[in-house]
Amino acid sequence: TGTKDATTFLRGDNTFAEAGGGKLLQTSLTTASTAQTISSATYADLTGMTVNITPVSSTSKFLITAHLNVNLPTTSGGSTDIGFNSKILRDSTVVVDNAVTSSYGSLYHYHGGSNIHLFDTIIGLDDHNTSSQVTIKVQGREPEGNTATFNLGSAKNSYLLVQEIET
Repeated sequence: TGTKDATTFLRGDNTFAEAGGGKLLQTSLTTASTAQTISSATYADLTGMTVNITPVSSTSKFLITAHLNVNLPTTSGGSTDIGFNSKILRDSTVVVDNAVTSSYGSLYHYHGGSNIHLFDTIIGLDDHNTSSQVTIKVQGREPEGNTATFNLGSAKNSYLLVQEIET
């Protein structure tokens, strides 16, 4: 039963329904370029990787993508375990935690006398269930207590993209 039109489609059970869900309601992108030394096994906020956003709908979801520029150095003439863990939070709620184990991060390097420059991408889907403003942020740590650098070099950037998707 029903009539097709610009907003109604015929479902597989031979009934008509309005199309819905999957629409992009809003998007927010921030670019971070400030270098930051990460030398603790405790998570720290990554400079410039924060977005404040007010959901259009309390039933929508956030699709969150963070692309991080990370340099993992090692000491000259020696071998060093060095890793990098990252996570995305909505306010104080962890949306995604990329820690593989306590020692190895989503990025990991074991080598003597060289540096490695990597990009870490993390993606998460968040059921925020609110219509109030929230803060989305990215944190990082070097799990062994060595030193990693977030955004090494002036031409290197990291990005945080938050997209609100209708469900």
